[in-house]
Amino acid sequence: MELENVYQYLKIDSDLTEEELDEVKITFKVPVSWLGEHNYSKKKVVLNHYVDEEWDQLSTKLINETETELTYQAKAKHFSYFAITAKESFKFFDWATGAVSALLPSNGGGKGIVLVVMIIFVVMLIGIYLSVREKDSSKPL
Repeated sequence: MELENVYQYLKIDSDLTEEELDEVKITFKVPVSWLGEHNYSKKKVVLNHYVDEEWDQLSTKLINETETELTYQAKAKHFSYFAITAKESFKFFDWATGAVSALLPSNGGGKGIVLVVMIIFVVMLIGIYLSVREKDSSKPL
């Protein structure tokens, strides 16, 4: 299985046996510039561990941040091959623009735009109504 959005591959070895290891904490750094160049989210950086011919994502947390680099830590059960990866930031505006363009007819008719905008508006109003209604129903009488 091939990984996407890889910053770096690592091979970590030790003379310790698996019985001697309770838990391995791996600390690594990623440049802020790399995330920015690829529009990756700092919240979606993950250390992957190669086990049984598959890449498994390890629980990874951001532990320090400077202007130039981010420091993460992940826990593993043993040493082997690792890969640092990231995923793109979710941009609501880009998603909404793509969704609207997919719904519009290819000839770009003005009525289609108005219809899509009205549908989005109605869906937003329903969402607001349901969230307000849910909060009101949770209040004691």
